[in-house]
Amino acid sequence: GGNGFYNFEQRSNSGSIANNGNHHCRGYYKVWPGAGVVSFGAGGNFTNQIAGDFINGGIFTHNSTNTILMDGPGPVYDVLTNTYINSTVPQNITGPSVTAFTNLTINNATNGVKLNGVNASTGNSTTAGVFTLTAGPFFLNSQRLTVKNNNTTAVAVTGTDGYVVSENNVAVNPSILQWNIGATTGAHIFPFGKDDGTYIPVTFNNSGDVGNISI
Repeated sequence: GGNGFYNFEQRSNSGSIANNGNHHCRGYYKVWPGAGVVSFGAGGNFTNQIAGDFINGGIFTHNSTNTILMDGPGPVYDVLTNTYINSTVPQNITGPSVTAFTNLTINNATNGVKLNGVNASTGNSTTAGVFTLTAGPFFLNSQRLTVKNNNTTAVAVTGTDGYVVSENNVAVNPSILQWNIGATTGAHIFPFGKDDGTYIPVTFNNSGDVGNISI
């Protein structure tokens, strides 16, 4: 895994498959349906770097301080030129299984990353796990991303153009960024942006016990 795969697929029909190391997927990463668990090692600090889609069709356990890094655009085959070219569409986080990430990092300034047909969450507790926006848009795409870590640092913009796009031209917007803030005080910044890259963050300055905030 250290030198990289093109497409990487895993299935556990029973028991558990533990990934105890870093992976680099130049294409997609897929977990197939099965009765067993595919996991990243508990107690590890591993990164699965993915240039294509993240597809969870089974039971995926992220564990501990591990990170999924969506780092596209990845290569796609062009039948006209008989060569591989960089993708021109967003990377997908899709299912059918809902994924609970520990750390999720978005780094695709060219096309961005989107939820496709499934909700997702970050953080494996109320105090651990970070949703990091390094570059490019993260499209909620009529889905819900839940941030379980209640700390003000649980959503981090580390680059110059990372942001969340939630806009839908409907009466009730189904694209939701939910932050389970609880009684954690301080400025919780929801880093929204428009399709054109305009940054429009919303700051919720908590001073009580607000439970879960959905915007």
